[in-house]
Amino acid sequence: MDLFVQQSQLMPLISALIAQFGGVFNRDEASIKIPKEIQGAIYKILPYYEGPFEEPSSLPELITKHAITDLVTALKGGIDTWCRLDSHAFAILGRLLLAAETCLAKEQGLFKLMNLLDKPAMRSDFQSYKAAIGQYLLLPLYWAFIDSSRPSRPRRWSAV
Repeated sequence: MDLFVQQSQLMPLISALIAQFGGVFNRDEASIKIPKEIQGAIYKILPYYEGPFEEPSSLPELITKHAITDLVTALKGGIDTWCRLDSHAFAILGRLLLAAETCLAKEQGLFKLMNLLDKPAMRSDFQSYKAAIGQYLLLPLYWAFIDSSRPSRPRRWSAV
């Protein structure tokens, strides 16, 4: 699939996520979930990587700085808000951040996600939560941090 086509398909999905996240704050739900239709559409555009571990597979930078800034801003609040992300929302948000152009919002989003994994007391199902996230996000995250063709700022702040 051509990068322009992927980008044009992702933008309405990101707009839907922004609306979804904005509506979450008007409800008293325990967790923030992404509808299955949006999850499936995003995974078709940013497919789950199933190749050999040795083959690099960084996600292309399909999402503009403005769109990723709007998405990160839509998740208002601090770590308490981000802790409400269910494992699939965490993984999809992580994949979207990895597929975004390099910008401050991308780094802030990745930093907040990293902080969630450092707060096991905030979730009763922490081990299964991490396992589900790892299933969908580990390889794209791994390749994003070792891909030398990408800017090194995220690697620097994470000490990689």
